[in-house]
Amino acid sequence: MTFNTITHAQTFNSLPINTGINGEYSCYTQILEKLYKIMTYMTNKHCRVLFIRFDVRFPQWYRTTGENDEISHLFKMLKENSKNMGIDFQFLWAREQSQEKHQHYHCITILDGSRVRSYHRFLSVVTEAWGHVLGCEAVGLVDWCDRDQNGIRIDRPQAQASPDTHAQQTQAFNQSFSACFYWGSYLAKENQKANTPKGVRRYGASQLK
Repeated sequence: MTFNTITHAQTFNSLPINTGINGEYSCYTQILEKLYKIMTYMTNKHCRVLFIRFDVRFPQWYRTTGENDEISHLFKMLKENSKNMGIDFQFLWAREQSQEKHQHYHCITILDGSRVRSYHRFLSVVTEAWGHVLGCEAVGLVDWCDRDQNGIRIDRPQAQASPDTHAQQTQAFNQSFSACFYWGSYLAKENQKANTPKGVRRYGASQLK
């Protein structure tokens, strides 16, 4: 997969992205575009969605093939589990590796917020599934990314609301959508992706219908 388009701008599609105070960092526009499409798809489809971020890594003793077999297996399990529970589920992950032995992954999931109200239960399922993939106890290998907040809800404005209420709901929607897009733009950062072996994907995402 060729990555040749980056941006140092502070916005993408009029939404804020994390490129630093003075544009000192860069983001791949291909990943930003995928994030935008997934978020737009889910917020158009559902009146309420839950935006969740988490990171996964490997234990030091674990031997990987250097490809993305484990993360693909994880999201296959999560997708099947969500389907069995009747929960709409979309995702995006990005692979990074600096000088450490193993690659690690930054992940985003966006779920039907009418069916899933809290990120805690979902990330408990993620931790259990990652342990199943690795064949070991995965506590400490999944970062819930909740030191400040997680499980951000995005509520679509209600069509039947009064004009004043609709305007307030629209403002709240735009603020939540922008906050999530900014947070999610971290997955698009150029740093630590260049070490990905040739022919191995740097990110993966849901296939939207």
